[in-house]
Amino acid sequence: FFMKKLIFDSILALFFVGCSQTSSVLTLDPYIANGIKTKTPKSVYINQLVDKRENQSTIATVKDGKGNVMEYITLQNKLSVWFSDAVKQELIARGISIDESANSKVNIEIGKLRAQIEGYSKENMSGLGEIYITIYQGNTTLTRRVSQSQSEFAPIRTGGALTPFINELLKNLVVKSADQIASVL
Repeated sequence: FFMKKLIFDSILALFFVGCSQTSSVLTLDPYIANGIKTKTPKSVYINQLVDKRENQSTIATVKDGKGNVMEYITLQNKLSVWFSDAVKQELIARGISIDESANSKVNIEIGKLRAQIEGYSKENMSGLGEIYITIYQGNTTLTRRVSQSQSEFAPIRTGGALTPFINELLKNLVVKSADQIASVL
């Protein structure tokens, strides 16, 4: 009797473990700027970067064909720190110096950043990022919105499949943000 109960409990535990949601941790690669190093007298100061996403702990999900979450993907890196460093590197690669005493100050808000894999359709992996940039130059204030959406097919639906996808999404957002800042200076 004891053995039957132990086997039943073991099978029940395996069933619940197999049906439960899992969580993966994604580590962002260090950013490498693509800009061509040029000399320019332009300078800017990144005053602050704030992560305003509703759910800052989860960056992506893996869903089954019915839309139920099977896996949550969280970031090991602090997104605001990573993004700030990446934008600075991209601006420096374009010859723009980062200087606390610069006449141009920039505030950046991360509004949205999320990705998911769902189902087995043609483009089952999708992501969206939205950045708001406020540039202060003397008495002038300019606001820019940078947005990036991407999708592709993921044959293997796991959190690991999202790692290069999210890195590419973020890289595109960094380049577009640096373009917006550089165009105003």
